Amino acid sequence: MKKKRINAVLIIIVLGVWGVLIVKILNNYFSSNPVAEYSEAALMNTTPINYEIKKDTFKLEPFQRDPFLNKFKKKNQSLKKPVISKRASISKKKEIISWPQSIEYYGFIKGGKSKDERALLRINGVLHRLKCNEEIDEIKIVSISKESILLSIGTDQKSFSKKSR
Repeated sequence: MKKKRINAVLIIIVLGVWGVLIVKILNNYFSSNPVAEYSEAALMNTTPINYEIKKDTFKLEPFQRDPFLNKFKKKNQSLKKPVISKRASISKKKEIISWPQSIEYYGFIKGGKSKDERALLRINGVLHRLKCNEEIDEIKIVSISKESILLSIGTDQKSFSKKSR
């Protein structure tokens, strides 16, 4: 008997809540409230809002205590970077670029699943299969075509044509 009363009360409460929700939704949907219209003069009199973002400036001080070792740094230690003179870097001599004695281009191959092209090169008697932009013995493949290949060592570039059989 108590269960029936509790169930009946709960059903009435649930139906009441749903009824209130449906009434609110339908009132907003079917209401005929006039939309407020603003005149251009009223809009012109408003002052623009000035949005400014001010920078938060502060100075970071170097830590005096190492948080991992729980030790204090000596005051004599400085955090300055070493000064590198520009004259020393300018006075470096250009490196002499030496190309291998023999470079032969045999063409290129394409893989079945992968669509990348691999060039067949023989450098000093050793056969290599290399992709574009791959590097071996400081020799970088710049471009691969059917009849020629463009190789570079540093800034020096050379083109090699396909070796005929």
